[in-house]
Amino acid sequence: MRCPQCGTENPDSQVNCIQCSAPLNPESSQPNTVNHTNAKQEFSEPALPGDEIGGVSEDRLSASLEVENSNESNEEPVEKTQPIQINEPGDGEAPEAKLIEVKQKEEPHTVVAATVRKQVSPKKKTKPKQDNSLRVFFIALSITMLILGLSFVLILSIFSEQFGLANFELFSFLKTEQTLEAPLPDNEIFLSGPLVLPADAISPQNVGELSELARIGKGWLGQVVFSPDGNLLVTPASLGVFFLDGHNLAEVQFLPMDKPVFRAAYSPDGSLLALAVGYEIQIYNLRESRLMANLKGHENTVSSVTFSPDGRYLLSSSWDRTVRLWQVADSSQVYRLRMAGEVTSVAFLPDGRQFVIGLTDKTAGVFYTVDGSVSKVLKGHNGSILTVACSPDGKWIATGGNDKTAKIWNQADSKLERTLTWHDGPILALQFSPDGKSIATASSDGTVRIWNVPDGKPVRTLGGHASYVYGISYSPDGKTITSASTDGTVCLWDVEKGIRQYCKGGFTNYIYTVAVSEDMSYLAFGDESGKIQLLNLSTGAVYPPLRGHKGSVRDLAFLPTSDQLISASSDGTIRQWMLPDGSLIRTLTGHEGVVNSIDLSGDGAWIVSGSGDGTIRFWNSNDGSQFRMIGSLGMSVNDVVFSADNSRVLSGGDDRLARLWDVSTGEQVFRFRGQRVAIKQVLFIQNDTQVLTADAADLIRVWETANQNWKASIVFGGDQFGAMALSPDKTLLAVAVFDQLRFQTNIEIYRMNDLALLAKLAGHTMPVRQLQFSPDGRWLISASEDGTIRFWGVQP
Repeated sequence: MRCPQCGTENPDSQVNCIQCSAPLNPESSQPNTVNHTNAKQEFSEPALPGDEIGGVSEDRLSASLEVENSNESNEEPVEKTQPIQINEPGDGEAPEAKLIEVKQKEEPHTVVAATVRKQVSPKKKTKPKQDNSLRVFFIALSITMLILGLSFVLILSIFSEQFGLANFELFSFLKTEQTLEAPLPDNEIFLSGPLVLPADAISPQNVGELSELARIGKGWLGQVVFSPDGNLLVTPASLGVFFLDGHNLAEVQFLPMDKPVFRAAYSPDGSLLALAVGYEIQIYNLRESRLMANLKGHENTVSSVTFSPDGRYLLSSSWDRTVRLWQVADSSQVYRLRMAGEVTSVAFLPDGRQFVIGLTDKTAGVFYTVDGSVSKVLKGHNGSILTVACSPDGKWIATGGNDKTAKIWNQADSKLERTLTWHDGPILALQFSPDGKSIATASSDGTVRIWNVPDGKPVRTLGGHASYVYGISYSPDGKTITSASTDGTVCLWDVEKGIRQYCKGGFTNYIYTVAVSEDMSYLAFGDESGKIQLLNLSTGAVYPPLRGHKGSVRDLAFLPTSDQLISASSDGTIRQWMLPDGSLIRTLTGHEGVVNSIDLSGDGAWIVSGSGDGTIRFWNSNDGSQFRMIGSLGMSVNDVVFSADNSRVLSGGDDRLARLWDVSTGEQVFRFRGQRVAIKQVLFIQNDTQVLTADAADLIRVWETANQNWKASIVFGGDQFGAMALSPDKTLLAVAVFDQLRFQTNIEIYRMNDLALLAKLAGHTMPVRQLQFSPDGRWLISASEDGTIRFWGVQP
């Protein structure tokens, strides 16, 4: 059948043309009206003049409707677009297919008129529709950001409760209750008495009259322990034992010792106190205020002590790799266990039938008390186990290690139940709460964390210490925790609120170096934590500490003008500080190891440094530039010193050699060979014609620079060399030597011309790391690992 419109042949059964869709039977074609039906009425609307349908079928037409708003509707239509195909017939030619976009405007329950138009020429202008897409975008963006912000706060709130983040400054806004914390006494320094300058300089004639004039520091803290009734805190320290009020940390009593006290333990009834004093254990009867027993047998420092739950036995461990069980009543040793590794910590299980020990070989052992036989071994740490504890119900054993983790073990089957991994440093102490539901861990990262025992989730972080936290202790009611840190403070914390209630300072860390300015206006000392403390010797003022080093401070030197301080650190850097405000001028970098020593040229223009990386470097103090490097020597350089005329530098190191260097060329002039072990310190004497070398053992030698031969020596007979210093007039040599068996340091003073021993000064309980005469020779100043600086001189 031929199409009347386009002439295309179609099958007889075809209704519409396959080419143009026109009706093949004219009688069946649709009228020029379109019917619309709504829920209430039907009506027909005639086509507008000039509009043509062009043979479009009803099916095709329904897809090409342009729906317009009724004037009765106030709602803004939703616009949709879709492409459609319309065939426009030509004169005897097949129509060309074109794609156009037709808008559909849908409006529910509104009667509309619909037309199909080939071309529409509106008679009047219509107002263009407003584009609201940008406004909608910003509204949606604002709502999205609001939702994200609320979600962020909600997540942080959950984390603050679960992980203790609310105690960090960044999350302080999450605290619902703003409670003021006790300030950290960062610049509190204990001074035993006024720093009165003696009238006379120290000389061979009055050296026998020397005595200790003053002391800075209370020493370092080894631990902190609550008494069973919670009224007292015992803090063993390098100088003795401090008894503090358990409620406000007020000092109640001090028990001085001639040896450092490393650990302490109360008997269950609080009547006895056991102290680890050097290699010994002293037991005091507190009710009778007397020393009850002195237990000897360990051959190295006692690392831990604890009473059995019934108070009948005392368990001790030592760095001599032994564990010893003692009977308290008669002070007898029941047995001794020798371990493969060093024993760091011991703890009894609540029934007293077994005890736990921690070892440096990465294991913890559980032993039967009755005969010391092994019950089980706990393996899982990747480093030394430093501390152990048992829960009050005996269900759990906790271990803390050098691998920065604490682990909770099921005591019954030795199964590892929890690993606590949020600390950034080794776990140095841990303790279960009295109810056993929580456990507190202390770390070298300066924080104490409280964890939920059943699920191992962190509950709270007690932050604020500036250095290692070595000791923690729960109060008997579990409401407070006390912490002891190498930053020189003891703090008392509210467990529920996570705030610091009280803080006591004045304690110190290992002190490695001390320096006095040329004009005697300043004294500075640096410790193991990297802190530098500055004092005004004229006014007694204590300045805020200088912080910035990431490792221990190894050496200090003032510029001759006394307005700058130079510091060397184990972090591999040298820093220049402006005085008195302590602002950092610059940091000198280049060394790849510990900077052990620095010295300044006489005019202060040059800095020389010796490092563990085996190099010697020269720096310009005016701009911090490095102008020469000597290296690599292959082994650590432990000391460097300028000659009086600044033309040469003397060095000593682990290679057992002292070397003399030409500053202008960096060439080695000659070397001194003859020390038996690593050289620790070197000095120029006698107008640089002689030098002193001291090794890390017990030998000091005097050398002639002309022929590199030694002419005299001092041997200390097994004692360990610490430091030495020459008086300003070079007539006296002060040498600090440490007696390891007695835990005492003697400062011996020799006449330089014949090395005759003139005097001995005692008082330090740990090795002295640096000695220095004041520029005017009236003070001899010693800095020690016992955490004190002592001033020696003739009494005014």
